[in-house]
Amino acid sequence: MKKLTFLLLFLINIFSAKAQRPLECGKYIIDTTAERLANEYAARNKSALVVNTMIRVYFYIVADDDGSNVAATPAQVENEFNQLINDYAANNLCFANMGFRYIYSTNINNNINCDNPASYSALNIWLVPNCITIFYQRRLLANGGGTYGGNAYAIPNTFCSVATGNLNQGRTTSHEVGHCLGLLHTFEPVNGFENINGSNCGTTGDRICDTPSDPWARGGCFSRSGCAYTGNCVDGNGASNFSPPYSNIMSYWWLGGCVPNLLTSGQYGRANGFIGSNAGLISTVSAFNNVTGPSTYNSTYGMLSAINNLSTSGAVVCTNNCVVGMAGRKVTLNPGFRATPTTGKITVRGNICFY
Repeated sequence: MKKLTFLLLFLINIFSAKAQRPLECGKYIIDTTAERLANEYAARNKSALVVNTMIRVYFYIVADDDGSNVAATPAQVENEFNQLINDYAANNLCFANMGFRYIYSTNINNNINCDNPASYSALNIWLVPNCITIFYQRRLLANGGGTYGGNAYAIPNTFCSVATGNLNQGRTTSHEVGHCLGLLHTFEPVNGFENINGSNCGTTGDRICDTPSDPWARGGCFSRSGCAYTGNCVDGNGASNFSPPYSNIMSYWWLGGCVPNLLTSGQYGRANGFIGSNAGLISTVSAFNNVTGPSTYNSTYGMLSAINNLSTSGAVVCTNNCVVGMAGRKVTLNPGFRATPTTGKITVRGNICFY
């Protein structure tokens, strides 16, 4: 009996390890109208692309109905957030952590099909207004029986998901947030393949000219093991001397052992174009200073932030199952502020932006 028990536990552990291995990001729907508006915005505001911007994010940790199979720990989420801050700091693009809550749903934790809008619409009731909402789920399903390591569902978007197996792997949270901000995979095939010399860089691949041509989506003409390109892929000009963007956060080369740790100026420019033109993303941007109130949050969301100083004025009340997040370099709660949540939650945090 002991041997049988040991064997069963061994098999369960092997299955769990396999099920939680790091996986590729899922497919996404590209909003071509939003893309056109972002490009037009970027063209009009070239001198203002690098700005001090702070975007609000909110996190959900998902577990099964009975509280088991928790997809992440608060410490892991904090680590993912800090990595997000570091990965985007080069462009003075920062994020405000407005808090986290648990969702107890076996369906959301294990059964969301990222390729089926009718399935992932189950996330809609949990979306936090004026934030990019990030879900940590145990498993993300794909059509055909496969699974994904993360998904942003659409480009651009104000929510995304990360699977347990991709925590601390491949900068998955930063990668999925990049999709929310309008960034494509460096190898994006839907636009056609980019030539190595960049002659068609503005219309193919990720449509960004300072990310090198990436052969990742070209099929079986190269080896995907090791942090080096080995293969015989040929571009539209007949050239084969690929030098892929091994360290780019929006590439997949981390699956070959590379360390993703950078985004290019062109990628930041594209992201800023979406942030400045898309209504959903505009709503997530923090003011430099913010005075809020009087206001009452009764069973509603209130996401209040400022890059510098956030302060309350008059009666600012949080009751019942209100969910309120407050973030700023300095947060001042003046007389009249009252927080008496029952099943709700209030989070007050100082921001850690580098500018």
